[in-house]
Amino acid sequence: MNKLVFSVLNKSILGSMLIALCSLYVTPVQASVTPFGLEVGKTTINELKKKWTFTELEKNRYYGWNHRITDPQQLKEVKAVEALFVVDEKGILQAIALWKDKALFEQELGVFTKQYQTVKTHTPVVGDKYAEFRDNHSNILILELLYKLDTQLFVIYQTPLFHKKYEEYKEKNQTKS
Repeated sequence: MNKLVFSVLNKSILGSMLIALCSLYVTPVQASVTPFGLEVGKTTINELKKKWTFTELEKNRYYGWNHRITDPQQLKEVKAVEALFVVDEKGILQAIALWKDKALFEQELGVFTKQYQTVKTHTPVVGDKYAEFRDNHSNILILELLYKLDTQLFVIYQTPLFHKKYEEYKEKNQTKS
């Protein structure tokens, strides 16, 4: 009888340890990329029009078309000074860009650190601060926070495709200089 109890107890301890070890390899971050109820890479222009007031087409220099939020109340709701939706030629949301008060950097950093996987950060006491995060569930590069002493906080939720187009544009223009 004691052997049976020890065997069951031993198996449950080993099982618990195995589950604990396995959980170390599973990233705990499972948040989706749905700022303001909009899923980057899936929300359509028609869905955007139902909820937001924005300007019509304006060519984005990296990829797709810009739609700027024009309603001051909606900007206030998202705590932004300026906001922009970037939609591709198929009408799918590729990026959400927000310009916010630079004093919100630490608050935003704390929120995103808890919700998403950190890719890299650079947060010196003085100067530019940068943080990049990724959503493990959809594998979308979702956020860049850039803090400059003389500018606003810039936050961008973006698909890998939009990020790739941005990097290509940046590389092309650096080689011209």
